[in-house]
Amino acid sequence: MIQLNPRYEAIFNPDNIDQDCYNIASIMSGEGNISHHLVDNDYPSYIKIIVTMNKAEDLAVYFAEMLAKQDATPEEKKIQALIKAALYGDNLITFIDEASKAFNGYGKIKIDTVKGVTEYFKANSEVQIRKKKIPEDEKECQIKEASDRITEGEVRVLGALAYLGHLAE
Repeated sequence: MIQLNPRYEAIFNPDNIDQDCYNIASIMSGEGNISHHLVDNDYPSYIKIIVTMNKAEDLAVYFAEMLAKQDATPEEKKIQALIKAALYGDNLITFIDEASKAFNGYGKIKIDTVKGVTEYFKANSEVQIRKKKIPEDEKECQIKEASDRITEGEVRVLGALAYLGHLAE
């Protein structure tokens, strides 16, 4: 069982539980409303919040086991895609930061950053495809096609950045 981070364990202490959970709601108000991430299909942000709420070592084991699972069910494949999207989310921020610096003349974009943002886009694409109500074999085909298109885009981006002199060596 995955345990809560001690900080959140203290919040959900039996002394804080009342009839309508107003005490917990009041304490958690500083955390923000995490349910809006689900409504907005912002699963990476939702998973990041859940990760911070739980003990890191328990979640690390769970994520590693889930990502390593080869014979995953369709529902587990959705979870795998969500985990990858969350894990790769920071790559997009890094890319935007490096690109901003490069285009303003005081930095270059690392190849690993481009590859990382490619993985982020692949993971998010997979999340969107896995949500579709179509047969699993069709989902797998669409995921492969999307992955191939994104990889082609990565090659073009790397070429353009190198041509423009914005790619770090």
